[in-house]
Amino acid sequence: MSRHPPPARFDGVSVLVLCHANRMDGRRVSGSGPIDPLLSYFLTRGARAVAIVEQPHPHAHTQIECTLEIHRPGKNTETVVHNGHRRFWFIPPEERKDRTYLRLKLRDILAAFHFFAFLRKTAPDVLPIDYVFAVESLNVLIAATAKRRLGARSIIYYIFDWAPRRYASNLVNRLYLWLDRMACRSANWIWNISPRIARARAGMAGYAANLIAPQVSVPFGADFRPAADRPDSGSASPRVLYSGGLIRETGARFLPDIARLLWRSNPAVTLVVAGEGDLFTEETVRSLAEEGVKNIDFRGYIPDRPSMDALACSCDIGLAPYPDVQFSTKPYVDVSKVRTYFACGLPVVCTDVVAVSDEISANELGLVCRPDPRAISDTVIRLCTDTALRARCRSNVLAIARHGSWQHVFDRAFEAMHAQRAGASVSR
Repeated sequence: MSRHPPPARFDGVSVLVLCHANRMDGRRVSGSGPIDPLLSYFLTRGARAVAIVEQPHPHAHTQIECTLEIHRPGKNTETVVHNGHRRFWFIPPEERKDRTYLRLKLRDILAAFHFFAFLRKTAPDVLPIDYVFAVESLNVLIAATAKRRLGARSIIYYIFDWAPRRYASNLVNRLYLWLDRMACRSANWIWNISPRIARARAGMAGYAANLIAPQVSVPFGADFRPAADRPDSGSASPRVLYSGGLIRETGARFLPDIARLLWRSNPAVTLVVAGEGDLFTEETVRSLAEEGVKNIDFRGYIPDRPSMDALACSCDIGLAPYPDVQFSTKPYVDVSKVRTYFACGLPVVCTDVVAVSDEISANELGLVCRPDPRAISDTVIRLCTDTALRARCRSNVLAIARHGSWQHVFDRAFEAMHAQRAGASVSR
């Protein structure tokens, strides 16, 4: 059994993260999973080193080479870029598309083993590794293959995107699930972004509990915004916020109909839209205004967090109108949008598509409805007009949001791991 320090302190521990991340002008700009929260969590709790292997997505304006970062407390970050065997995996910027390339999987394998050799030869103080956080099944298999040479004590399969039917191609989907099963069997622990993943696996062949690693639910974290710390306004003219990408998978196509229905039901309700995308634009707002719909406050994309936080904290309800889209991972994963709404003190109207809707229903953090404009608008009106319900939901949201930071999320994950390990020891 792997050695685990007590929750909240990781003195002398070394951590390796294998993940997807993009880099521009020498800086990490985005990634798959909470890279920076993991980094901060361990370095502020006594870890001696955190190494991050970044595997970029094929974006035209970002670096495509894999990078190793080594962070040590009180020392400058050490950075290594892998350029080897470029002829096998390099894609010119003008040819890159947002899809899966097998050649980039080869890139990830070659780069990972190059970085492992670098750690052994040039940065031996990082070894042995106490925790390997592997985002994506292939990274688990890479880490398992190198487990002995890394001295890795525990491999954690950290899952953010998952669905039993993710690809239209039967062959590709079977390969995807086979890799997932192999990763579940090769890891020491599985961190699922939502409980729905474990429940779905339980009914699938090859995922018997005695065959795979223990599973823990680890949702997104979001730091509580102090400006949210107020009771519900009780306003008769509530502001309903939609923030995020204005794209098909987030339900942005529902927004024009929702605006029309809200206007007809209660013109005092304002729909605040902050984001960018093709499905809701300034032209959409003008077209609605020509119809007489005048309840939209369109802000577009707001790049800086303080301004977005101030807007969110000034609203009364968060809107998450996720549609049921074929081959989407949304029904099985957590969504950061809703966690951010909670952090800003907003009760949420959410469709039953996404996993967090289960938590909203169970804890009265808002209201859940079917994924269609009529059901969504009716549910928004109910929460707007029932001020006692809205105040109760807001109070519940504030209670969980104060303990919803990444630090709290990770602490609870390690506590759950300890509890499972203790239970297994007792059962033996």
